[in-house]
Amino acid sequence: MYDYPVTVVEADGAHLVFCPDLPEMHSVGDTVEEALREAGDGIITALSIC
Repeated sequence: MYDYPVTVVEADGAHLVFCPDLPEMHSVGDTVEEALREAGDGIITALSIC
């Protein structure tokens, strides 16, 4: 299993997640927990693009 560091930013009531190692990956959620959960799918999708 691999670990990817992410950055969580709050903007306009939403939580955005970015991954410096995978610039194609972005996720969003109403809460931090939701955004991080969505980030898992985003990482899988970004890796499948590579």
